[in-house]
Amino acid sequence: MEEKIQHLAEQDLHRAIENPTETEMAFYNHKQGFFLIQECDDGYDYTFANKRYELLDGGQLDFQEITIYEAAEELLKEAGWENGAVQCDYEETEEKIQNTEKEKFRKRGILQ
Repeated sequence: MEEKIQHLAEQDLHRAIENPTETEMAFYNHKQGFFLIQECDDGYDYTFANKRYELLDGGQLDFQEITIYEAAEELLKEAGWENGAVQCDYEETEEKIQNTEKEKFRKRGILQ
């Protein structure tokens, strides 16, 4: 299974290289969760979430001179996601993370 996931990850990363017009990407790692990255004015915004779509970390990478793939690769490597990240649907993943965060705030009484 681990070998199959690694192979899929390599295919997804190669597909991303071949499509340099991507402006947003999402990846899933069966051990760690989700990673989202999108272009912004100064470079790239990114988000890490666990497998339950709960936010873990996020930030901005201020490098406009690299591709979104190179930015994703660098951030995933820094986070220890060197193997097994499979590309997934960005919009669907982003929506699930947003809904999870909204529900968390509702339970705390911050949102109604």
